[in-house]
Amino acid sequence: MGMARQQGQDRFSQALGSHPDQWDVFYNVPVGDDLVDAVLMGPRGLFGVTAADTESKVSIQGRALYSGQERHAHLVRKTWVRAHRLGTRLGKAVDPVLCLTSEDDLIGYVGTLVIVSPDRMPDYFTRASGNLSVAALSELRERIGQVA
Repeated sequence: MGMARQQGQDRFSQALGSHPDQWDVFYNVPVGDDLVDAVLMGPRGLFGVTAADTESKVSIQGRALYSGQERHAHLVRKTWVRAHRLGTRLGKAVDPVLCLTSEDDLIGYVGTLVIVSPDRMPDYFTRASGNLSVAALSELRERIGQVA
């Protein structure tokens, strides 16, 4: 793994480690023949996070994600597919989030998919609009434990 990629992964892990106490984080949750990099579960919702690194600065243009001239439809699709598969296994909708580990101060949307940099993740998850009850959280913890 290259130095820049490792630094991005470190930033991702640090950002997830700074979540509020009422949030649970599960890493590398299996979904079929793939893994969700991180699942965050808390009072504001259930999120499947895919971490990715891009070679150059990204831009969001309408319903597409680009770095330079390269369109990253595969990252968008992979993030959605992982969240959908996880939601199917858990019996609960999972909101997909794409964390671009090489970016700073980024939050945006490709359609309804959240694109966020590690430094903005804690703020995003704290302000997310979902609402899970204590009972729902307890049930989901048990289900994720069975999947992971």
